Amino acid sequence: MSTVTLSAAVRSNLLSLQRTASLLDTTQTRLATGNKVNSALDNPTSYFTDASLNARASDLGNLLDSVSNAIQTIQAANDGITSITKLVESAQSTANQAQQLSATVGAAGTTATASTNNLSSVAISNGLATPATLTSAPYVNLNLGTDATNAPGGNEGWQFDISIDGSPNTFYVDTIQVNQYNFDNSASLDSTNLSAQDVADIINNQIAGLASVVGGAVVLKSGTSGSSSTLNITSVTLYSGNLPTSGSLDFSANLSDVGSDAGTDTTGTITINGQNVTLANGDDSAAILGKLQSAATAAGTGSNAFSVSNSSGVLTLTGANGNDLAISGNAATLAALGLSSGTIDGVPAGGPNPARGALISQYNGLLDQIDQLTADAGFNGNNLLAGTATQLKVVFNESGTSSLTIGGKDTSATGLGLAQLTAGTEFDTNASITTILGKLKTAQDTLRADSSSFGSQLSIVQTRQDFTKALINTLQTGASNLTLADSNEEAANLLALQTRQSLSTKALSLASQGDQNVLRLLQ
Repeated sequence: MSTVTLSAAVRSNLLSLQRTASLLDTTQTRLATGNKVNSALDNPTSYFTDASLNARASDLGNLLDSVSNAIQTIQAANDGITSITKLVESAQSTANQAQQLSATVGAAGTTATASTNNLSSVAISNGLATPATLTSAPYVNLNLGTDATNAPGGNEGWQFDISIDGSPNTFYVDTIQVNQYNFDNSASLDSTNLSAQDVADIINNQIAGLASVVGGAVVLKSGTSGSSSTLNITSVTLYSGNLPTSGSLDFSANLSDVGSDAGTDTTGTITINGQNVTLANGDDSAAILGKLQSAATAAGTGSNAFSVSNSSGVLTLTGANGNDLAISGNAATLAALGLSSGTIDGVPAGGPNPARGALISQYNGLLDQIDQLTADAGFNGNNLLAGTATQLKVVFNESGTSSLTIGGKDTSATGLGLAQLTAGTEFDTNASITTILGKLKTAQDTLRADSSSFGSQLSIVQTRQDFTKALINTLQTGASNLTLADSNEEAANLLALQTRQSLSTKALSLASQGDQNVLRLLQ
């Protein structure tokens, strides 16, 4: 407690001067810091709200760095795609240039060919071996009468006991079998007027495939060929009846005679461009084709190469690459096939154009550059062109609940479906170049789609970047509005307070003069 006694006037002026000094300190602090709220004691609500807003703005500001890096990563990927597209276009130009060049250089060439008989027919299919046959004389018609009873003397015709390849069998040409054929086949053969074909049909109705008609004669033929093929009529039984005597040939005097026949073997080997082909007994068209194709495979791809094709049973031998076609061997075998011994000359075509082959190296070099450019299209360790497993996640808010995940693309040559070409071959034909151009077009379309995707994602990230910047500004402005001092106002306050301080000092001086007057009276 003060031990100095002050007058009321002095004390009043002193208090006023102290308040003025305090206000001056506050005003000077505000002018010095620029804030009207410098601590929680100044204004707790404004102080902590300002801190929260500034903290969020700071967090968003930190995220802007990663967003900026993401933009550069996407931009680097897009720049890579742009350059890779130019390389693909260069590869297209190279392929087009190759296609515009002549595929071959030199003469067009001549192909040597030889064709067989139509091997789909039975005669040619079995032309290397003959079956056993028995043939009747031609006749006009056969009249067996009409009686078809099983009673003695009631059936008219013949019974034939026959051995086919050593197996006994029996067939009938009689009125009963005529009726049986009509019943089985819903036919209406007339037993009094049977043609050679009618007789063959009646026999085949009993033993399938045994009879046929050749030149008006009934022919019995074994189903096998070669020396093992046999056909023997061991006995003929004549039933009483109305046998033909006029108006037709005597059937009984021909086919009914006991007789036999055996097939013959005709096998042989032919040679085509040095390859031996042995055709065995009973080979059909499929077997012959298979053996010839095996020989063509064995001939390889060199100067003896040839091919075999089948068109509706006609086999065509073709010398490959202009090779000659040299045919020789067993005369009977060649005749059965319809081939002739001799050499058919072929003239090789000109070889592949070496200028096309030279462009393959250029094409492969462009694919290498695509791979290298893909590897270099990264930013800050992130490469969105390194493959679909690569991902870039961009976070847009401080809580991580708002984000965008950008998937990577594989823009390497392999990822675009492009492969290195085999030197000297894959530009040889226009068809292969067309296929390559199709793959390049697909790669180009893929790159355009990837570029569009990255462009859309880049637009999203840039929009969020702009939004984040604007939001940070809004947060900082709001925080400043709560704590920043008005420098003009505070300057005016300072001037007023300085004036007040001067006046208070003067008033204090005046108030102390009364005490000084008392002091002078005591002196």
